[in-house]
Amino acid sequence: MSVGDLSSLRDDLKLQAGSSSDLFVTGDLSWDTNETLTFSAGEDINLSANVDVNGSAAGLNLYYGGTDGTTSPDSTNDFYINLADDRRVQFTNTTSTLNIGNEAYTLLDSVAELQGMNADLSLIHI
Repeated sequence: MSVGDLSSLRDDLKLQAGSSSDLFVTGDLSWDTNETLTFSAGEDINLSANVDVNGSAAGLNLYYGGTDGTTSPDSTNDFYINLADDRRVQFTNTTSTLNIGNEAYTLLDSVAELQGMNADLSLIHI
């Protein structure tokens, strides 16, 4: 399954491949609303596009290997982000959310936040 260009979101959106399918994201995506975009694949997710998450409460979920975000992904599957040719996944607000598999990540945007990671090493930081 391939996903083309998506210029904006007005409601939470879920793009899902079948239970035994890979999901290929090849078109650039950007949204300014406080909605969450979810990619869900029974197997692998292959992201080779620019993704700009601009809403202050926006989110991005990458659920691969059959997970719905509450269970561990199948260990034979993974997600791949191709950052060649200056591609990016960019969040303009650290209040946005990022979930990969069944893990929630904390977004950082300053040196002070990076140094503060020692305060709580149980969190996953990006």
